[in-house]
Amino acid sequence: MTILLDKNVITEIARGNAAVSEALKRMLASGEQVYMSRAAYNELVRDSPVHLRMGYEKLLQDLKIAMAPASAMPGSLKDRGDFYADNITYDPKPGELGRVKEYGGGKSKETPGDAFVAAEAKALKARLWTLDGPFGKRAENLGVTLATESKTLKATSGTEDIAQARRLMGLKPFSFMQNNPPKPTPGKGGAPGSGGGGSGGGSKTGTATTTADVGKPIEPVVEHGPNMRGDAKFQGATLAFQGANFILQKINGSIQAKRFEDEWKSRWLPEVTRRLAADPQLGALVLISYAKAKGDAESAIDTVTVFQSIQVGYGINVDEALRDAQSQVRMAPGRSDVGDRIWLKPKAPMDIKRLRLPFGTTIAGLATFVPGKEKLVRIRFSGRLGFDDKMFSKEVLSVPAGMKPRFYYLWPPEKVSYFQFGSWQTKDVDWEISNEAEIGYGDVDPFQQGVPVVKLDSWINPYNSTAAMVWPADNSTANLFQTADATQDSIGLLAGQGIGPMRWVRPEFIRILKAPYDS
Repeated sequence: MTILLDKNVITEIARGNAAVSEALKRMLASGEQVYMSRAAYNELVRDSPVHLRMGYEKLLQDLKIAMAPASAMPGSLKDRGDFYADNITYDPKPGELGRVKEYGGGKSKETPGDAFVAAEAKALKARLWTLDGPFGKRAENLGVTLATESKTLKATSGTEDIAQARRLMGLKPFSFMQNNPPKPTPGKGGAPGSGGGGSGGGSKTGTATTTADVGKPIEPVVEHGPNMRGDAKFQGATLAFQGANFILQKINGSIQAKRFEDEWKSRWLPEVTRRLAADPQLGALVLISYAKAKGDAESAIDTVTVFQSIQVGYGINVDEALRDAQSQVRMAPGRSDVGDRIWLKPKAPMDIKRLRLPFGTTIAGLATFVPGKEKLVRIRFSGRLGFDDKMFSKEVLSVPAGMKPRFYYLWPPEKVSYFQFGSWQTKDVDWEISNEAEIGYGDVDPFQQGVPVVKLDSWINPYNSTAAMVWPADNSTANLFQTADATQDSIGLLAGQGIGPMRWVRPEFIRILKAPYDS
């Protein structure tokens, strides 16, 4: 029998619903005809955010799930019309569910709604699979046959992720989401290859495998952690780790020092030691909180600083570790009670492939610079003013001989969150698609040939400047990017959101190498 899918079946898989993905795989393997409702298909592919829209279209193509035919059976038009008429005249009894919604969604409120999906199922004499429980019951009341999965499986919540959907459905991942190092091109001394692949930039022979990493390990720019020299009269407590004593300047009493050292040694030290020994690229950020009474303004005697707690976050750099700590406890950057931050450095240099992308961005494509235009844009983030380019913002990179920088250009987030004035704020990110990038040298996305760019200028700086958010694709490029300024965030509004390696490039300086879809 024919199965007709509602939009939420696919979005649930993108949210990581393994039960739904397994059920759909069984259904597809059974030989049953599985269609996507036309109204649901349009909503999924046409009305989703652009970076999801193209991913969903490719997902359905690879699963061989087509949009339902306009009329597949004799009498289908009459069945469809009968459903609309029955829905209009349906008079539910008290306590019963009402009619199926005909329109909704979007600013115009004229997007075809659930009634179109249900009418299509009835016209096709198909079983309807929806994870919207109330809609399923309303449709069943009007004679639509529901798939068993509509009654046995439940919807979840979460962020939609195309890579996750492909993984759950057993599909080959997008080339840039495999997170593998590109092959060096023979004869280039280990420099990134000139080919188009995000994971295997060299020539392909036999199975698609990857070889050694491209570029040397990422080198630190700034040494983090406290100054281990301290004024002796304030050395009331120390954090001892692997032979180093980190002085805590804010504890100057023996009672508070003992409280701190007891908690560190008994609760935290064994686990921190174990985690860092198991992964040489991992570091630990130790956040130590204090409380202090206001005291008497007319008194010369200072109040006592009281040790409160320890929180530890793990990551391959400070920002990643802070993000980990914030995920455990909702901590506000710059809170006054976080008095000491101690970075226990990794034993080994980091690998850029292990870092997560910042604040909700996703990969849009792989690129390099147009030769002779190896330039970045200096950007600052100013809270309510958003991202803005700085005066004289172009910064020329000095690219080593024989190296070809490779970076991902990113889909920007819809919003960014930042902590200011004692609470979390959100700022919309105004972005558009630019067609100024050079596309003649790579495998360009068949769905969208442009590059997403952020509109940079605020009302204070009213011009028409744009730039793409970019992320290094290999360690050599990460090291090159570190020679230029990161996004300026003077008061730490975006602390812990992973923007450290991200840089900005004008679209006309970008040469696209490969779209994020495998050919």
